[in-house]
Amino acid sequence: MEKSEKRKSGWKEYLSLHSLIGSITGAGTAYMAAQGGTLLYIAGRETMNLVYGLPLSPIPELLKEYALYTSLAGAIGEVSGSFLAKKVWKGLIGDD
Repeated sequence: MEKSEKRKSGWKEYLSLHSLIGSITGAGTAYMAAQGGTLLYIAGRETMNLVYGLPLSPIPELLKEYALYTSLAGAIGEVSGSFLAKKVWKGLIGDD
């Protein structure tokens, strides 16, 4: 396949196996990192609220914030993992 034909294929080149594996691992890694970071952030913020005598956040608000942060991180990790896997695949296999 010529380079011009490959450029015309658009998103088809991102639907290959290495792209799928990169998306899955990227999303999983970003989601796990975001879980830990979000829990630390919320716990730290609520601890500071206790120390300074401020009211604690309601549970539904905390859960909504947790879901938002982890979902966004998973989406960003999925996209970046796909592109990173494509670069690694090209480096290892040399597939242009």
